[in-house]
Amino acid sequence: SVSGSRAADDEPARNDNEAKKRFLKYLRASLQTVYRHAHWLVVPVPTNQGLHVAQTEPNLIPMRCTSGGKLYLWTTVQFTFVDDPRRPGCRKVGTRHYSHSIYLDSDAHREVLSWQWHPIEGGPTYPHLHVHGGDLGGRSMHKYHLPTGRVFLEDVLLFLLNDELVKPVDPNARSILEANRDRLHRYGTWGTGMAS
Repeated sequence: SVSGSRAADDEPARNDNEAKKRFLKYLRASLQTVYRHAHWLVVPVPTNQGLHVAQTEPNLIPMRCTSGGKLYLWTTVQFTFVDDPRRPGCRKVGTRHYSHSIYLDSDAHREVLSWQWHPIEGGPTYPHLHVHGGDLGGRSMHKYHLPTGRVFLEDVLLFLLNDELVKPVDPNARSILEANRDRLHRYGTWGTGMAS
């Protein structure tokens, strides 16, 4: 399987390139559970030395709804390369920002949910959720930053599959996503993702 055995994914990354390849391998496997042709591109952030952004290609990932029609996923992860605290001399990806947003349209005008963490951009420094639709306390719901804890892409995809909002394109989608999320729990250095 793409997620591999625990021993295989425990192999250390000796440099930044190996860390990036491993990071993208698991992101690609997770994303391809809902859209087979998805890829990840990594580009440096020109205004911040050492910061990179991983973004999907295409930018909006179409996902087949169980009720017909489509939902669209827009997701990015900003990261740097850091020393792996568990392995002296080895490298890993360190997340610095993420955004996983669900849209009703292919033009990205009708966002319904957006899980975000962007401590270097101002605003709340904690991971949070934006919900679009309705009012609370006289304000539009999307103005609120509902605390979540860290949310991995795998958490979002499992939510969409488990609540039967989208159809997987891989019959092993749940097991792939659960294995990749478990790997993140083992090797992540902050947050643990949403509860399973």
